[in-house]
Amino acid sequence: MRSKFLFIILPIASLLLWANCKHSTPFVEPIPDGATKIQASEQRSGNADAGRDYLHNGDYLNSGIPLAIYKSVPIFSSNSPDDLGRTGDNKGIPFNYTVTTASNGVKVVYTNCMSCHADRLNGQIVVGLGNTTADNTQDIGTLLGFVDGIVQSNYGINSKEWAAYMPFSRGFKSI
Repeated sequence: MRSKFLFIILPIASLLLWANCKHSTPFVEPIPDGATKIQASEQRSGNADAGRDYLHNGDYLNSGIPLAIYKSVPIFSSNSPDDLGRTGDNKGIPFNYTVTTASNGVKVVYTNCMSCHADRLNGQIVVGLGNTTADNTQDIGTLLGFVDGIVQSNYGINSKEWAAYMPFSRGFKSI
C-alpha cells in the first residue's frame, strides 16, 4: 500500500511543486493571429515630473474661451473635484481643461490632451487612458456660435478677449 501511495502521490506532488516554481524561461504570451508585436525601444531621457506638470498645466495652446466667460457657465463656475490637484488658475478646473495666458495677456481656458486621453476608472481620473465615455460625434459648431455671441457681446470684436478666443473657435469649428 505504501509503495502504491508513493507511486501515485510523489509524481503529482512533484508536478505541483514544479508548476509553482520560478523557471529560467519566462512565460511569453502568444500573439493573436493578425497582430504584430512591437519590440521595446530605448526611451528618451527626460524629467517625467516636468513632463507631467507641462501636460497638466502647460501653455501648449494659447487660445481659448476667456476665463471670465468660462467661469460664468454654471457647470464650470464651481470647483471641480477632478482638477488633478492642480494649483493657481487651474485649481478647481476639470482635468480636461487648462487655463493659460494668451500671447496678448488674456487668461483663457482650452480643452487639453486629456479630453481624449484620460477618463474615469474606478472613481479615479486615469491620465493616458483613452476616453470612451465622451461623445465626440457631436457637432460643436452651434455651441461655439453661441459662445462667439457671448464673447462679442461682453467684449466686442475689437477686444483682446476676442482676439484670444477667435483662433480657438475657428479651429474647433473646422474640426
